[in-house]
Formats: sequence, C-alpha cells, structure tokens
Amino acid sequence: MLQKRCEILRVYKGKTLTASIHLGICLHKAFQLHKKRKRSSKKNDKFGTWKTWLNRNVKLQQSQDGKLRVMGELLESYPRFKKLSITFTDLYLLRHNIRDMLKNPYLAKNWC
Repeated sequence: MLQKRCEILRVYKGKTLTASIHLGICLHKAFQLHKKRKRSSKKNDKFGTWKTWLNRNVKLQQSQDGKLRVMGELLESYPRFKKLSITFTDLYLLRHNIRDMLKNPYLAKNWC
C-alpha cells in the first residue's frame, strides 16, 4: 500500500495535497509498527533501521518521509484539510500555526 501511494505521489510530482496527507498517515502508522516490532524483537537487527526499511520498501528519502509523517500525524483526524487549495510544502510551513489552532476545540471541530 505504501509503495502504491508513493508512486501516486511521484506521478503527480507531489502536487496533490490529499495524496501527500494519505501517504503521511500510512508512513506514520508504518513507523509506529516498525518501532513496536523492533522493541519487541529479541534480535533488533532483524528489522534494521527505519531508514533502511524506508529505502528498501518505499524508496523515499528520509527527509521527505519526516515531513509526510509529521503532517499525516497532525492532520489524520481532520479530513477537511485535504480539500484545501494549497501545496503540501506551504501547508508544511504552516504546521506550527495549524497545531496551535487545533488546540482550540472550537476551531478544531470545524476541520473534522
């Protein structure tokens, strides 16, 4: 699933906000699962580093992965953000403002 979403993003050259947010959500979940499995494994080398797993399975740069995961985690519960007419890069630059705004329950519920 990650490879398919990553390929969609490559085809559209990262210009679709919805695809970027969906990929970020998937990457965040995969990262959490990788961390959990690595912690519970007796042989930590079995799962390798996240960077290695990412390069082998998704073929995505770690810097891009970090941005996607941050935004996926932040916006997962707020689907209306996917409908904005803004680039992923611009939305990422506003992440701190968005995080602050979403702390207000009244404002946050408008994005659900």
